[in-house]
Amino acid sequence: FQQQVGLRHYDDFNARIPRAEVADIEQLVREHARRIAPALVLTTCGSYRRGKETCGDVDMLLTHPDVHS
Repeated sequence: FQQQVGLRHYDDFNARIPRAEVADIEQLVREHARRIAPALVLTTCGSYRRGKETCGDVDMLLTHPDVHS
C-alpha cells in the first residue's frame, strides 16, 4: 500500500516549494507556536535560510530561551 501511495504522489513528492509558500508556512507555524509558548523562537533553516528560490522541504528549528522549559 505504501508503495502505491508513493507512486501515486511521486510528482508531488519531487515538486519544489516556492519561497513565498515557505514564508507563508513559516508565518503560520510561528503564530501557532506563539499560542503554545510566546517565548518560542522559530528559525526556518535549510535551503530557505540559504536564500534559494525553491525548497525541497521546509526545515524549521524551534527553541526556547529557557533551557528548562
